[in-house]
Amino acid sequence: MDALRRLYRWLVRRVPPRAAWALWRAAMLAAQRRRGRVAGPTIALAQLAWGASESELATLVERLADGAEGDPGHLLVISDCDAVHVAAGRGVRLEHVPPREEWRRRFPAGDYDAFVERRLRSILASYRIASLVAPDGVPERVLRAVSEAGVPVGASQ
Repeated sequence: MDALRRLYRWLVRRVPPRAAWALWRAAMLAAQRRRGRVAGPTIALAQLAWGASESELATLVERLADGAEGDPGHLLVISDCDAVHVAAGRGVRLEHVPPREEWRRRFPAGDYDAFVERRLRSILASYRIASLVAPDGVPERVLRAVSEAGVPVGASQ
């Protein structure tokens, strides 16, 4: 076993669980980069559905899945609507960001805008996204996180 592995194992046993989790993720990312795989699955089209109701999300997912050429698993919807079952029923990936009210109930003293930016960066880093569609009215903090991730953004369809 090389010295880096021994150091990693020593650190993981001695740091708090959250730090150990972050260390593990960093090690996995470094290993992926070393092997030439930086992110997860390729997404042909991602769509922001911020502020969408369950019925609006269902309509969007249906439109995306019907227009998909090939596997709808190459489509991603990022929404603050928690109706994950709508996307799962059509084979479309859905990433959920809790809405402000729900998040505030759990973390009343937290910074929601900072959380949204971190969550979006995490989602966007998990995939290789060819393009992302953002409808009008998407909050500035959401668009800022997307642009900082380097994902090409287009207008809504």
